[in-house]
Amino acid sequence: MATLLRLQMRSRQVWPFEAVSYRSTQDDWKVDHPCFYDPAEDTWYFDVHIAGHPGPVQYKFRFGGRWQLPEGSGNLVVTPEDYAGYEGDVFVRDPDIVDFGLVPVLDTPAPSRVPFRPAWHDPPEWDVIVVGSGFGGGVLANALAERAAEGGGTPRVLVLEAGGYLYPTHVGNLPRRLLPSNGITHSLWDQWNRFRVMDCGSDVGIGRALNFGGRSIFWGALAIPLSAEELPTWPQPVRDDLLTGDWYRRAAELLDVGPENSGDDRADTAYGKKVRKKIGKLLGCDRPEAATVAVEYTAEVPAGIPSGIFSTASLLLERLLQPPAPGHENDPTTFAVHLDEPVIDLVRDGTRVTHVVTLGAVDGQERRYALAAGGRVVLSAGTVGTPVLALRAGLGAHRPASGVGLTDHPIYHQTFRIPRDTRWSPVTVATGGEKHFRSSKTLCRGSWNDWRYNAVVELGANLNQLEVISRKELAALTRDEQLGTWCEVVFLLGADRLEDGNQVRLEGDGPRFTVTMSPVAVPDGLWRHLRDRSAHLIDGLGGYPTDEPLALAPLGGVSHEVGTMRMSMDAASGVVDPDLRIHDLDNAYVCDLSVFPTSPASNPTLTLAALALRLADRLTTP
Repeated sequence: MATLLRLQMRSRQVWPFEAVSYRSTQDDWKVDHPCFYDPAEDTWYFDVHIAGHPGPVQYKFRFGGRWQLPEGSGNLVVTPEDYAGYEGDVFVRDPDIVDFGLVPVLDTPAPSRVPFRPAWHDPPEWDVIVVGSGFGGGVLANALAERAAEGGGTPRVLVLEAGGYLYPTHVGNLPRRLLPSNGITHSLWDQWNRFRVMDCGSDVGIGRALNFGGRSIFWGALAIPLSAEELPTWPQPVRDDLLTGDWYRRAAELLDVGPENSGDDRADTAYGKKVRKKIGKLLGCDRPEAATVAVEYTAEVPAGIPSGIFSTASLLLERLLQPPAPGHENDPTTFAVHLDEPVIDLVRDGTRVTHVVTLGAVDGQERRYALAAGGRVVLSAGTVGTPVLALRAGLGAHRPASGVGLTDHPIYHQTFRIPRDTRWSPVTVATGGEKHFRSSKTLCRGSWNDWRYNAVVELGANLNQLEVISRKELAALTRDEQLGTWCEVVFLLGADRLEDGNQVRLEGDGPRFTVTMSPVAVPDGLWRHLRDRSAHLIDGLGGYPTDEPLALAPLGGVSHEVGTMRMSMDAASGVVDPDLRIHDLDNAYVCDLSVFPTSPASNPTLTLAALALRLADRLTTP
């Protein structure tokens, strides 16, 4: 009769010198026990005494804060029947092949357990279930909860986030000490490259954010409304609402959008005005604008990164910590956010979705969340994640445009320097030797033939790569005479047609999917036009280039991809209608960049926030 039970696993993601542990239902998944590496068998194993193993027990391996991904029934399950009648001393179970995923599924830290308390059993039904907590889903869910807090609208909102708790705010708001650099590599903004999930294929540069707040905790904060010239092929009700309605103003107010690099009036200084006028003249732009960004306030010193950069992580946390809505003081489940709960299916009854099914990334448990009568589900899982969910659940899957049209607008950029103490330099030195720092971000909208583009010119760009505590500390870091003189010009091109050859497709009946994507073709004449404009700009500002002329950003490099669930007036040419409801379904909606029918030149974030607020209004208006 066996006295020991040995469980084993193999994983190509774990090196022999790493630390691996396991947890089980015997400890309610709370205690880590060590595992050991067997070099002869190339397996990780642990032994348990059969005497302490009276009935079925579930196990799960852990590595580097990651849980093994559930497959089949989910966890490793062992029952007494597995080893009954075995005559040896140690019953060895064949090794399982374990996948720990591409991104750690982090245990929710203790301080965050209060706002993220799961509402698994109560209420039995939800009025709106939002899948995803990024810009689309986060802004929408907050707006719905705000309506409830005001005594009207939808009282029960559930947000299901596939990822875990990474940061409670934008990475730009975190305490940090980063040295300035000639580029953004190894800087604050490189956090996105560390945590993005690259599961769309080795030849596709799209990264997904499987974490609380989605990409909103990484974005560059540039918040620009679309111009009328960028909207001609959008459904007319949406175009009219954006251009003549109040949605952009409301979105800008929510995101704390202010001029250039701060929430104050720095854009109206003499330096800012002169720089914008000069840049507009050099780029042939009649109306140069101060580029607006979503920040609440600026740093104590002008060279610091603006503080209070908007994110839906902060927005939702603030909402979760608010007191319950009137009439629901004893019901804490009017608004809930569940982390580590990827959606795996949506159950339909005819043209209505009735349940949302999840598989817990930590405990491997399948759960079903019911929609109330008149309830809605909103997919906000991103331009790749949303079509994967929709296709798997058969939501609009028969439409030719479902999962089709994945498009990322081309972006060219070039860095340059302006010597200090010149007229346009961001750094000047006073008579007493004190350095003065200035930065400026200018937007120019331009065109070449039928191509529209935005040029964003930032002087003193590397001043946005560090934050310091005091002016004295700043002075100690500025011995390099080049500091503050790094500048950049970025050309963001618009694409009025989606690339229908770019697609998101499922692989069989399982969870796997494939992404096919090629870049938007740019005419040689347009590239030469932008190259010449860049050279003329740099020369006119008294600068010199620091890299090769006008480099093309990698595909998916700035995470602006759109189009896989495009909006349309009719069901034949798109997936969602102007109200973002999936054609032919009564209560299923989409609210993320996948609904964009074009890839505009402007950063799409402010427009997505406006669409989310507009959808919240539609869902709460009788």
